[in-house]
Amino acid sequence: MNIQKMIQEAQRAQQQLKKKLDEFDNKEFEYSSRDMITVKISGALEILDIKISDKIIDPEDPDTLQDLIIEAINLAIKETTKKKNEIANSIAPGLAGMM
Repeated sequence: MNIQKMIQEAQRAQQQLKKKLDEFDNKEFEYSSRDMITVKISGALEILDIKISDKIIDPEDPDTLQDLIIEAINLAIKETTKKKNEIANSIAPGLAGMM
């Protein structure tokens, strides 16, 4: 395989990856922490919405609510990043860790 052809294939893969990742950034995902807090997050890792169940709102115990919010946000970021890396790996193996 000549170098010119390799460069063209790399450029094609790069364009395809950029397109897929741009599409992914515009998607929305929802994750729930123990069905008490739901976080909506974009593929670009922007928190779009947080829904909190009335069951866990206790003025006497704000720490539990805070812990569940943190747990839900971290889950949303972790799972969305994992999905994004899977897309990158399917197009250009080895690049996922660089995202």
